[in-house]
Order: sequence, then C-alpha cells, then structure tokens
Amino acid sequence: MMTVTQPSEFIRIVLVRPKFPGNMGSVARILANTGLSDFAIVKPAVPVDSQDARRLSARAEPILLAAHIVDELSDALGGMTQVVGTTARKGLYREQHAYTPRQFAKKFAHTHRPTAILFGPEDQGLSNEDLLHCDATLTIPTHENYPSLNLSHAVMVVAYELFVACQKTEIVPAKNHANSEPADAAVLDVMMKKLEKSLTTIGYLDPDNPQHLLIALRTILGKANLTRQEAQILIGLAQQIETHAQTGLPHRQSRTNRQRD
Repeated sequence: MMTVTQPSEFIRIVLVRPKFPGNMGSVARILANTGLSDFAIVKPAVPVDSQDARRLSARAEPILLAAHIVDELSDALGGMTQVVGTTARKGLYREQHAYTPRQFAKKFAHTHRPTAILFGPEDQGLSNEDLLHCDATLTIPTHENYPSLNLSHAVMVVAYELFVACQKTEIVPAKNHANSEPADAAVLDVMMKKLEKSLTTIGYLDPDNPQHLLIALRTILGKANLTRQEAQILIGLAQQIETHAQTGLPHRQSRTNRQRD
C-alpha cells in the first residue's frame, strides 16, 4: 500500500548552543507551521521559557516548552539513524558533498530514517566537533556577497522544503530484513571514536588536527547507510588496527597473552 510520508514522524530539529531566546521561540513556531514537533536544544545560552522565546513562539508555545533540553549533542541524538548538519563553511568534503535543502528533502521523502537536522549557534555555526556526529551536511544557497542567514530563517527554509517534498511523494513502507537494523547515532559515535584512536595510533591522522580528515571519513561512511552490524564490524576493525600497531600481535593473540600474564 502506498502512503504519504509525514516528516513529523521522522524529523528532529536540533538547535546547538543557541544564544538568543527569540530564535528558539521562532523555531518552535516554524515547526508548528511545517507539521514538525520533535525539538531538541543543546546547551541554550538562556532559558527556553524566557519571555522573548515564549512571545515569539506564539501559539506554538507547547512545542517550545516541550523541547528536549540537553547539555551534550550526543544526548540529543537518541534514536536517530541519520544526522545532518547545516553549514555555510567551506572546507574538505563540505562544499562538494553538501546537499541543498531541496536535494535533501527529495532524498528524505523516499526514506523512513529517523533524522536529526542540526543548526549551530548564531555567531559561528556548527563546530568541526559537532560535524563529526553528522552523516551528511546541508548548505542553503545564498548570494555570495552575504551568505549568512538568521538561524530561524535557515530552519524555515529546510523545514519548508521537507514539508513540500513529503506532501508530493508517495512511498512504500520499508521492509525489515535480518541484520538490516540501521546503525543509530550512538553506535556511529562509538565507531568514529574508535576509528579516530586507531588511525591516530598508526599515524594516518594528525593528532593535533584529526578532524581535518575525520569529517571527510564520516561523510564517506554516511553515504553507506550503515547497519548496526556493519558499524560493529568497523568498530572491531579499528580495535584490531590499534592492537596490532601497539603490540605487533593480532587482537585475539594479544588478548590471550594478557590472560596468561
């Protein structure tokens, strides 16, 4: 049976370290405008129930007050199997591989993946550390003379494109197969930390600036839509690399020797 995807079922909007209460309130209103409700805020600079935030949320105040407030980005990604970071910065793999909102909305409308879309603080955007949580990046096209967008305006552009794309697209619900459970954000975070440690150990990553290549690696792996089983295989691979680099022994033999000692 063909069904219309409702973005509210799968999309979580995440504001990362927002500074101004008005933007938090405005974003809550935008979520209501576009049929979204899953809202998370990481380490806001001011309380979400401040007067300005509540005033600008208008009749979407319930969405604002129900927002999940956390101190760490990883805590805002629970249950997500895809994380997309918005960025206007240029750099390795960012510009070449970033989606536009319309491209991403079209892709998303054909999937069921629970997806968090991250928006960074008003003055600096998402950091490299934030982007290491992301499977893909999204950039809003703007005039080259003034590419910076207000935070709430950026959310509106992305949410609108998702709303329109999902109204037009019919899809067949995905079937679950054995060993096909998608890797969630928590497993992918462990995977990236293991890869960072092992690749630094063998000298592939610069210990003073590992993020330079890690963001590119995360983008490459993000395209693979890894299952949980596949992510666990890569975690084991990273562990084997680290063990062999440190001891010269295969992981199993190294473990056996430690048990004998």
